[in-house]
Amino acid sequence: MGCWNVTSMTIFSNITEIGMNAFSSCYALENVDFSKADKLEKIGGGAFGYCDKLAEIHLEYAKNLKIIDEAAFYNNGIEKVFLPDGVETIGKNALKRKDGQKTYVYGRTGSTAEEYCKNENAELFSDVCVFRDYEGVYLVHPNYWEEYYKTGEGNYQVELEWPVSTDNSGVEWKSSDESIATVDSKGVVTRKKKGTVTITAVRGEFSDSVVVKILKESFSSKDGVWKYRKLTDSTIAICGYMGEGTKKVTIPSEIDGYTVTRLQQFYDANWEDVRILVLPETLEMIDSDVLASFNYSYDIIIPKKNNISYVGENAFGYHDVYGPENFIFRNYVMGFYREDNKLYLDGINGNNATTVQVKHMPSTLDENVEIKWDSTDTDGKMCTVTASSYYENAVEVTRNSDLISGTVTVSATVGEYTDSYDVVFDQKTYTSEKGHTYRVIDENEKKAELVHYSGSYERVNRIPETVDGYTIVKISDNAISSDETSHAWIIPDSVTEISDDMFGGGYKNTDEVLIGSAGSAADRYVKRHSDTKRFCTPDQMILEKGNVSIVKLVGSEWDYSMEQLSILYAPDSVDTTNVEWLSSNDEIASVSTYGAVTAQKQGSAVITAKCGELTADCIVTVSYKAEGFYYTELSDGTLEITGCYDQNESEEIQIPEAINGQKVTVIGENAFPRLSQDVTIPSTVTTIKKNAFEAYNWYHLQITIPESVKTIEENAVLVDDKVYHTVYKFYGLKGSVAEKYAEKYTDIIEFIEDKVVIAGDALYKVENEEYNVQGMLSVGEKSELSVSHLPMNVDKTKDKITWKVSDSKNISIEYSEDSFEDAMTVKVKGLKKTDIPVTLTCTVGTQSVTIPFEIYDNTVYKNGEYIYTENNDGTINITGYTGEDANLSIPDKIEGKTVVSLQGFADNDDIQSVTIPRTVTEIQYYAFKNCVNLANVTFETSSQLKNIGKYAFEASGLKNITIPNSVSEIGAQAFGNCSRLENVTLSKKLKGIEYEVFYKCVSLKSITIPENVTYIAEEAFCESGLTTIIIPKNVESIGYYAFRNSEQLKKVVIKNKAVYIGKAAFMYCAIESLTLEGTDNQITGNRYAFSNNKKLVSSSYRCEMKDYSVHTIAGQ
Repeated sequence: MGCWNVTSMTIFSNITEIGMNAFSSCYALENVDFSKADKLEKIGGGAFGYCDKLAEIHLEYAKNLKIIDEAAFYNNGIEKVFLPDGVETIGKNALKRKDGQKTYVYGRTGSTAEEYCKNENAELFSDVCVFRDYEGVYLVHPNYWEEYYKTGEGNYQVELEWPVSTDNSGVEWKSSDESIATVDSKGVVTRKKKGTVTITAVRGEFSDSVVVKILKESFSSKDGVWKYRKLTDSTIAICGYMGEGTKKVTIPSEIDGYTVTRLQQFYDANWEDVRILVLPETLEMIDSDVLASFNYSYDIIIPKKNNISYVGENAFGYHDVYGPENFIFRNYVMGFYREDNKLYLDGINGNNATTVQVKHMPSTLDENVEIKWDSTDTDGKMCTVTASSYYENAVEVTRNSDLISGTVTVSATVGEYTDSYDVVFDQKTYTSEKGHTYRVIDENEKKAELVHYSGSYERVNRIPETVDGYTIVKISDNAISSDETSHAWIIPDSVTEISDDMFGGGYKNTDEVLIGSAGSAADRYVKRHSDTKRFCTPDQMILEKGNVSIVKLVGSEWDYSMEQLSILYAPDSVDTTNVEWLSSNDEIASVSTYGAVTAQKQGSAVITAKCGELTADCIVTVSYKAEGFYYTELSDGTLEITGCYDQNESEEIQIPEAINGQKVTVIGENAFPRLSQDVTIPSTVTTIKKNAFEAYNWYHLQITIPESVKTIEENAVLVDDKVYHTVYKFYGLKGSVAEKYAEKYTDIIEFIEDKVVIAGDALYKVENEEYNVQGMLSVGEKSELSVSHLPMNVDKTKDKITWKVSDSKNISIEYSEDSFEDAMTVKVKGLKKTDIPVTLTCTVGTQSVTIPFEIYDNTVYKNGEYIYTENNDGTINITGYTGEDANLSIPDKIEGKTVVSLQGFADNDDIQSVTIPRTVTEIQYYAFKNCVNLANVTFETSSQLKNIGKYAFEASGLKNITIPNSVSEIGAQAFGNCSRLENVTLSKKLKGIEYEVFYKCVSLKSITIPENVTYIAEEAFCESGLTTIIIPKNVESIGYYAFRNSEQLKKVVIKNKAVYIGKAAFMYCAIESLTLEGTDNQITGNRYAFSNNKKLVSSSYRCEMKDYSVHTIAGQ
């Protein structure tokens, strides 16, 4: 219907059906009143599709509604739908958002509404349609990027989303710990002390919970401008700004007699008019995200004398920051970081003038100081400089004549500071009567440059020799708009210069012909671009195409493997109606009397057109295609795959063993460019040529390689320029060529043995002789597992998938045997705590995989200040801590049970040091994240610690840590953003340095990598403060960006000549000394591994790249 301006409508009781697309694309529609639609029975497909402002649909009044057809409310706005009980049919996408955001569907348990949500979610493997029962209770949850609500106020309101009731009738509220906070009958939380509490709303059999973190109590300053929290008896943290938004806000060093040492939150900030924020000299800490959450743009000033020793992740957001030259946290700035003691100008280009503005002046200067402006155009012939009437501290620079071109330097001086900005005036262009755009080069000699050709694009086009009395002597960049049709361009001899980008960057994708005199500018241009352009003189003839590839569809009676050739240009004196067509080899490609070329068999032939004495040639190359693949026939009768077509992008590419009875034995060069699908190679293939596969963008690809493959050429798999991480998974047999090839390229390839692989959230990796994954479920927990990889010898048409458990009392399974695809997914549920692991076995044909599962009791216990769960073996996992100890010594036992795992100390501002007992074997992910005052961690003697989880100490205040030698694994980002970290001693058993483990550790000047380490993963030390690094002899690979932007890194020693160095691993460092021990001064790696090391001047070191070229490391 497309009723553009309708914002609301009412469906009355006389309406029984709303037809297909009835109100589709009513973009302004915000409300539809169904309260009178008591006779409505059906809503047709797309009826309210693309009504993107329609957020809530109240169909519960339409008591007779039975059918909601496919895509009825499919739009980008729908958030909540309330359905009546009698709905019988809901079509696909009927209540779903186009953008993939969630829709909440209200109905009754067991109704069509609930079934619809299950079906939509199962198809997309995502909870896009969330079912809610009318009898349930649902709370307003934090935004997806937040873990919990935070409050430092006396009271905090937890909001109900459903039921919508002012008195919360029928809802019971509970607090998990009333010593921290209580909650009343209306959901109002009253703080008692600092800590974390779970608030639960209960309504009948339904409940919902949110986590509320109770912070230290906040206070308002006496002047009413600031909110703060007391850190000590003399120091405070700023947590809010309540003043009026002024141009410049300066945070004071002292408020109400307390020293400001920390920026913690600014949730009340009013920044709409603020342009400059000045931080105090007393500031020591800036918390994560504290200045990043505002939409407004302002500059941040760091004082020259400052005490800042901790900066959290994303603390400054994308604001520009000005401060001292030696500020060690400059890498934490995602905008520009500039020195404060300088003047900076910036330019704003307009239609007729350029505005030059003072972007920043040193903060030590008075705001009203005089600015002196000057320009290199001292006599005012080129331009006029006047004060800007719109921008503050700015001038407008306007040229005095359209004929003027050149550069004027505008400068500003403020006291002892000065800066300049170049204003560039391009020469004015003109439009001729025929629409051509040109620029005058020489007024006296009447010479001009063609800027844009505006004629109609015919098969043959003529560049004008003159326009408006000026002779065209040059053709500029982008003068001709390139398209997919071949054109001939007659270039007059008056043109002496043609820009390389004449065709607007499209010259590599088109087949234009330039016609001109021998030795002319046109001739010279084609010689520079002979790969894409052709040339002929005015007295010659040329065909529309110089090279043609024809793919013959084999094995089909509908083969239209033909190409029509025609003459593109011939002299006017030549009769092109009488053409003789000839083929050099009719068995490969034949040609008809009217120039139609038919492919016969694989090979090349020359097709010649003859008109009198003139001839023109076209080279025709014939190849084959069939069954979705392009291929060529080899000398032994087998086939080489050269590409594919008509492949479903959502499905795996299965290369066939044979095409039309001929075996496939080779995967050719460039066969699968820009690949975004998994590939299975058949057991007939023996060779994979270079550049055969190229991963596109961020896709993770699986390539299954059979044992028959004996040769994989160098660079057989590539990544495009947007990819810097491991993107390929090679599935193959142990000891195969595939495994050996993967070992050479560990930065982009992971090798996995070709067997049944199961994936799911309930599984985690372990090291065991019998299995490499283990499952874990709590009692009552449900999880979904699926077969993520099938071995090559599985036949989906014959083999079956079965799932079995060793003890159905502890774990239940549910799966469908209706089809092979259905059986690839199983739902598991923990029923009863296990004393010994139960096993889940998946059998696919003759192969099977067994996964041990542990079912644990997820009951949470509390003992004093510790919250914990109990493992099946009677040991303890600490999952939370509510105390306020500064120097924390974690007990080795709680109620006589051994503590083995730690988690739940994150965001604790009180902890300054922690002692971890010897009994602890694992520090879980996020365990001490954002503990900004935690400076030291001590492990008891004879520590049994084995694993430090992901993000365990991220963004904490750690200064020193010695990791026990029992530790073999440190998870990704475990110490990332620890900006105070100065000293680290790593475990001698450590196997590798994982992703971003020491990312942005700007205070870390040196570290000793243990001899046992075999790899340094991507971004491991990126943007760190390292000055020296020694890579031990056992390190086999250094991942992309591993040390990138470590701007103080001057000395690098590499002891393994076989190490592979990934893309940009040492880019933007300050390397002056590079030592390659035990090598012939040549290492293997990515060509950009050492880019932008300006001080690395020695050219004796070379880096051999995967494309066989050799580059000197210096000067990359």
